[in-house]
Amino acid sequence: MTSNLKNGHLRNLDENFRKYSFSVYGVYGEEGNYEIDGIWMWRGTEIPEAWKEHNTYEYFTFQKLDPRDEAVQKLADEYWLGLNETDTVQGRKVFDAKMYK
Repeated sequence: MTSNLKNGHLRNLDENFRKYSFSVYGVYGEEGNYEIDGIWMWRGTEIPEAWKEHNTYEYFTFQKLDPRDEAVQKLADEYWLGLNETDTVQGRKVFDAKMYK
């Protein structure tokens, strides 16, 4: 069910948003305790209107990341390289992670 929620959210994003964004977005954790999480990059420094207009916007938490910060670079590597079910991201098992581009 959690994967269906994640996939439905991605389907509802404006197709034009794909031109200006990149992410790894997935379901992480153990059965019964899953979280939908990810790391996104898009053009500009503010949250795009496509996100703000999405019907699930209020359920998301956003945090600006400094790409020059070494800890942020390691976090991005962990998400972007952790796509397989044998991987872990922030100490959580990967259940269903995909690239969005």
